[in-house]
Amino acid sequence: MTDYITQLRERIWRRVRRLHSASPIVYHEVMVQFWNWIHREPFLQTLLVELEQNQPAVRDFALEAFSGKARYGLPNEEEQAAYGYKVIELCVKNEKSDNEERIGSNHADYMPALQGGNAPRCCEVFNFVFVEPLAIWLDEKLESNQRVQKVLLEYKERSEWFRRDQLRAMIEKAARFEDALVLNLLEYLHNQRVDVFLEPLQRCGRPDLVSVATGPEAFVADGKVYRGEGPAKIGKFVRQVYDYLCEQNKAVGYLVIFRDAEQDVRFVLPANTNGFPFLLYNHKYVYFVVVNISSDTKSASERPRIKFHEVTQADLVVELKRPRE
Repeated sequence: MTDYITQLRERIWRRVRRLHSASPIVYHEVMVQFWNWIHREPFLQTLLVELEQNQPAVRDFALEAFSGKARYGLPNEEEQAAYGYKVIELCVKNEKSDNEERIGSNHADYMPALQGGNAPRCCEVFNFVFVEPLAIWLDEKLESNQRVQKVLLEYKERSEWFRRDQLRAMIEKAARFEDALVLNLLEYLHNQRVDVFLEPLQRCGRPDLVSVATGPEAFVADGKVYRGEGPAKIGKFVRQVYDYLCEQNKAVGYLVIFRDAEQDVRFVLPANTNGFPFLLYNHKYVYFVVVNISSDTKSASERPRIKFHEVTQADLVVELKRPRE
């Protein structure tokens, strides 16, 4: 997945450069192509849904800009990105092809070096005020996700190669062993400079602990122990992460599955790239990180062939479609 994200980041800036080089005659057509491309990429589309839902107030600002009122310098970068996104949407969905030029001209005072009113400079102003803040926000969200995946891969390898006995001891000794494992994960993320905190979920009996990254690396992570119960059990794990993503309007969550069973878990999911398998459902991504902490001490040559529990998208979606309790 990290290779895919690297390519996605490069492709964003490739298209931004194309907008910078487009002449006024074709600028609108190139913008329409940019708009259509970011909505064909599922991961970008998910991030854009999160952006819209987090910043609903900017739609009124965008309508004002479209009608001729200049506005720049919103309180934070996410608001500016959402503002740019909504203005671009209004331009792309309008039948006139000179809206970007007109709106750029209205905002020319925010870029004194580009004043003069000629058409190329107006397009450059539009890029500066609306396109670049959106591209920067998307790029930084992708970069953060890339870093988190790298850290979680390192945690998986560290746990399986060097900390298996320690994690198994938590299962055998701690009364709330799942919470203990989540704290272990959280400690590692904290040591890797990923800012996180714990939040209790009280919905179903005793509280479960869900770790949530703050700041630009916002994501949800939950840890569960799997003892070979089958796909239905994993579906219940996914439901908790998914519900929290919906409640907090976050796009990406991670389910860290501590496998304490002889049977491995194989996710058979569509459209998965290299890296962690993931479920994309209703503009939410749930990634699966399986950490093997089983007690098998046999050498590789002595072990029987590993058996798998296959988990399909249908297995997971059937649980997500159930009404909340």
